[in-house]
Amino acid sequence: MDEVLAVMNRFDDIIENCSKELRNYNECTLSLGADRCEAPKEKLISCQRRMELQVNKIRNTCVIENEDYHRCMAQNSSNESCLHALKKLFTCTEKVVKSSS
Repeated sequence: MDEVLAVMNRFDDIIENCSKELRNYNECTLSLGADRCEAPKEKLISCQRRMELQVNKIRNTCVIENEDYHRCMAQNSSNESCLHALKKLFTCTEKVVKSSS
């Protein structure tokens, strides 16, 4: 289980998420009001667009790896049984992200 969590954490490390931008926008709206937070809002929107493009590229490029992983998960009750498929999916994802940088 530890190895599965380690691989899943690596996904979090390479795939862009917009938590910082969301936090900044929320802090701004709480302190100043939404009408005075256009810059943080634009940064959040921009990040979300990049993230969406990245996820779509991963989906389109890693179709086989994704299908293999989901098939394995459907056939097994244990994440450990699918570790090999998960690692293949991670490797493909990592290549997509690095090629996009």
